[in-house]
Amino acid sequence: VTWMAGEEFLVDNIQPTFRSSPKFLLLWGCMAQGYKGPLIWLDLASDMGQQGQEGKTRDRKGGLDEKGRHMLMVQDRAPMHTSQVAKAAQKHLDIHTLAHPPNSPDLNPIELLW
Repeated sequence: VTWMAGEEFLVDNIQPTFRSSPKFLLLWGCMAQGYKGPLIWLDLASDMGQQGQEGKTRDRKGGLDEKGRHMLMVQDRAPMHTSQVAKAAQKHLDIHTLAHPPNSPDLNPIELLW
């Protein structure tokens, strides 16, 4: 694009650019046969530590235990799912995960809900 001196800020000469924001929103959701859990907004500061992970997961797991069901998690390989904190919480709460190949949202049924 070329313009004359003094025309660089005319509307016809400006091309908008869009940049992603450093802000993001963490949501947690679950579903099971005959059960749809709530969509929960996670507070990064308090919910992502060891106690936050275990507390949130324990609450959900307890509901399934009461129904006589066990929890088998299907999750992608996002850093928050593969972190040492998440792995420790899953181990402590005896939650097993289903192996999930990378880049295969078609194998993860909750992806259709997002």
